[in-house]
Amino acid sequence: MNIQLIAVGGSSASGKSMLTEQLRRILTPHGCEVRMLRQDTFFLPNDQIPLDPATGEANWELPSAMDLSLMSRVLAAIRSAPSRAALDALWAEHALERDAQEHTRAADDRDAMPWAPPADTLLPHLRRDRVVVLVDGFLLYHARAVAKQFDAAVFVAADGATCRARRAARSGYACSDGIFWSDPPGYFDALVWPAYLEQNKAVVRHLPPGMRVLPPVDEAVEVDEGGKWGGSVVPVTFDDGEEEEEPVRVLLVDSRNRGDEGMRENLVAVVKHIFA
Repeated sequence: MNIQLIAVGGSSASGKSMLTEQLRRILTPHGCEVRMLRQDTFFLPNDQIPLDPATGEANWELPSAMDLSLMSRVLAAIRSAPSRAALDALWAEHALERDAQEHTRAADDRDAMPWAPPADTLLPHLRRDRVVVLVDGFLLYHARAVAKQFDAAVFVAADGATCRARRAARSGYACSDGIFWSDPPGYFDALVWPAYLEQNKAVVRHLPPGMRVLPPVDEAVEVDEGGKWGGSVVPVTFDDGEEEEEPVRVLLVDSRNRGDEGMRENLVAVVKHIFA
């Protein structure tokens, strides 16, 4: 089987899941088999999440909060799956369909897709001989070993104030062990955003400076756009002391590019990138 693993990374609440769902909905009618896998599936049980020494709160934003070894084994098994039945078995064994935020996603009309690109825009780029696996996660670019597991890489970005507001609108997260977890006061500012900047620094350094700033709550700050950067492909390297290999080519997506025309523009750029 020809299986293509696609990384869709970025900050919490940057718009990763919306983008992957839109991709699934526009590609499937054209004969592309699309499967979705959320990195959140690999969180450790609630009682094994590391505590932040400064706040005493559980810190879900670190690589040590996830079983990344299991994730790597699952990705390797997906890539080597000999049949769709084997893929189905993997999805069932590891509960890969689980979505900790399903309860937070707004219901919509599944037949109404005014933002979908016209078929003649997509068809020249599609490869129907592949099974496309979209991996949605916020810790896909913290290390070379993780990023190198993917055939194509996308980074969904929004400024700090936008991500904070989107995350605040969520009621919480349904954990795999049955516990419902909600952000403690100040969690985003103290842990989420600083960890995002640190764990994704290999990509974030390519964003305009204003996209890295988290302004005080309720303070209006004009973001320094630094010119149009959404839709550009950047060479990402990692400061891990290892001998540099070929950089990972990452497509930057500006998730604030909303409205039908903006979302359509993002989707066309992603389709061209992943099927290049």
